[in-house]
Amino acid sequence: MHINPACPICKNVTWEVLGTRRHARSEMPTLSEYARKRYQVLFDIWLPGATDVEIHSGMCSNCGFVSNLPRPEESDIDAKYRYLHELGQDYGSQEAQEIEAKRSQALYAALRRSLPRKGTILDFGGGDGRLMQAFADRDYRCLLIDYNSSPRSCVEKIADTAEGIPAHLAVDGIVCSHVIEHVADPVGTMHRLGRHLKPSGVMFVEVPMEIWRKAPLQEEPVTHINFFTPRSLKHALQEAELAVKYCRLAVYLHPSGRFYPAVRALGQRFGKTRKIKGGPEEVRRFLAPSFTARFKRRLSLRPSPFDLVPRILKRLVRKIQEHR
Repeated sequence: MHINPACPICKNVTWEVLGTRRHARSEMPTLSEYARKRYQVLFDIWLPGATDVEIHSGMCSNCGFVSNLPRPEESDIDAKYRYLHELGQDYGSQEAQEIEAKRSQALYAALRRSLPRKGTILDFGGGDGRLMQAFADRDYRCLLIDYNSSPRSCVEKIADTAEGIPAHLAVDGIVCSHVIEHVADPVGTMHRLGRHLKPSGVMFVEVPMEIWRKAPLQEEPVTHINFFTPRSLKHALQEAELAVKYCRLAVYLHPSGRFYPAVRALGQRFGKTRKIKGGPEEVRRFLAPSFTARFKRRLSLRPSPFDLVPRILKRLVRKIQEHR
C-alpha cells in the first residue's frame, strides 16, 4: 500500500483530502457477506496485523482525479482477486437474464457505429463475459481477460490480466465496462490494452460516477479505488496515448435493474489530443452541485416509459396470480 502515492494519472504528489472514514476489524460481523470478504482483504492481505485504518478520499490538486489514500499497488490488487477466488468466486454479478440481455444490447448499441460489421472484441475485466452476448450473436469473435474461471460459451478467455495478452493480438474493439475504477494503474492498464488495437480500433471505457455532493467514501474501501469525473477520465485516456472521441456523463443499467450515473468514453489509437484543464474545479462542482445540475441528474436516472410499462404489467400479473 502506498501511503503517499503520486497521482496515477498526472504524477502530481499533492492531494486535497475531501473526507475520511475509519474502518475497524471489529465491524466485520455486522457487514454483508460481500463487504465482510473485502474487509478480510483489507485486514488480512493489504494491512496484515492492523485492527483499524483511516481511509481518506484524496483529490489530485492538478488533474482532479480522486483516489482512496493509502492507495493499493498492482501487487495488492492481484492479491485481492486471487484471495477472493480462494474464498469463493463472487465477482461478476448474477443479474436476471432480462437485465443481462439489456445491458449487452446497450453496450453493442454504444459501439456498433465505431466497429466493422464483423471483427474481434476484447472484454477486459468482464467477469464471465456476459456482456459479449450481443456481439457474439452478430458473429464477432469475443475474447475475455478476467480472473473468472468459468467464462460463458460466447467468449474465449485468453488471460487473467493484461500482461498475459499474446503480443501479436490485434483487435477491433476493447471494452472496459466498470473495471478501470478497480485497477491500481489506470493509465498503464489502458496503455497496455491500447497497443493491441488495430489502427481503426476503439476502446470503450465506462466507470461509475460516484463523486456527488460528498466524498466517495464507501462501506468498504477495497472494491473501488479510483473515482473519475469526465475531465479526469479524459485526461487518463490521453495519458494512455488514446485520442478521445467523446467523454461524457451517462447512465447505465445496474444488475439490480436500477439506473445509476456513469462516465462514458470512447478512445482510439490515433488522433488529435488537447490539454485538459479544470479537473479540480469540476470535482468541486459535483460536490456542491447547482439546483439545475441536481434536477438534470434526477431526470436522467428516471426510467423511460418504455421501461416502466413492462414493469407495471409484470407487477399486475404477479398480484393477480397471488390472489387466485
